[in-house]
Amino acid sequence: MGTPLQAFGMLNSERSGTDAVNVGQDGYKAGGSVFFRADRYYTMIMVSRVEAEAAALEIARELAAKMPKNQFTPPGIAWFPKDGLVPGSIKWVKKKVASVEGLDDGYQATYRQGDEEVEVFLIQRADAGQLSQAHSKYLGYLRENGEVSEIQVAGTKVNIVGAGGGAADTLFQKGKFIGGTVYVSGGRAVAEPVTAKLIGAAGG
Repeated sequence: MGTPLQAFGMLNSERSGTDAVNVGQDGYKAGGSVFFRADRYYTMIMVSRVEAEAAALEIARELAAKMPKNQFTPPGIAWFPKDGLVPGSIKWVKKKVASVEGLDDGYQATYRQGDEEVEVFLIQRADAGQLSQAHSKYLGYLRENGEVSEIQVAGTKVNIVGAGGGAADTLFQKGKFIGGTVYVSGGRAVAEPVTAKLIGAAGG
């Protein structure tokens, strides 16, 4: 990969399991195959049978031993509150955050709220103009997909599609962040508490 952040992004965008292994960073196994990252490298040891897992692990450890040992933690990891966060679900998205054309360089994650898994996103911009532009772009996307209302969540204005029923999307801007929930089938009752968590983490 080009950078450690891109390696992190690939690992979690293609993640197929959460059974951790002590190989590189964020190493895990699934179906006998082993996946990990090390510095700017994303590595997959693919096998066709679960019985080959031991061999895959041995190869993975041999490769990891030859790779850079410096640890890289993407800044977005710290943005997401831990309560309800699905392990291994945070991913960096280079292009089309939350599938919105032109909305780039952000993070997505998944939360458990009751019986439902909720997809969320956070985007940080140091420049106020760029942050406002990102907010406007996402708000335009919401307006293309339904009627947008305004509600208050945790003392912050939130734009919502589906306030009156049905699946819900939310969007907020606070501090240097925009964020929200993505097509929550459980509606506002599920989307609102998860949005509140993100607002609380976004700070002032």
